[in-house]
Amino acid sequence: MKTWLLFGAVLGAGVLVTPAFADVLTSRVVNWNAKTHQLTLSDMSQFNLDPTKVALPSTFTPGETVEIVYASDEDGVLAVHSVKTTPAETVDTEDDD
Repeated sequence: MKTWLLFGAVLGAGVLVTPAFADVLTSRVVNWNAKTHQLTLSDMSQFNLDPTKVALPSTFTPGETVEIVYASDEDGVLAVHSVKTTPAETVDTEDDD
């Protein structure tokens, strides 16, 4: 019985010290393929976004800023937790004269 209690305590402690980090990437949209759900960003990273697993905007517009919160390991992206977009800044091209 003591062995099982010790095993449970060690296992529980291991779960508590396991890091629960999320990666955050902020970049600009280059391309959105709605058929394949693949998003390409200005740093040339690509994310395959499953709309059944994460809330997505209705579309992505080239130039807008996107923030993606995801979990990864040495093999790549494990899960995308959130996707937020900010419209591209408009540049005022009129002269103030």
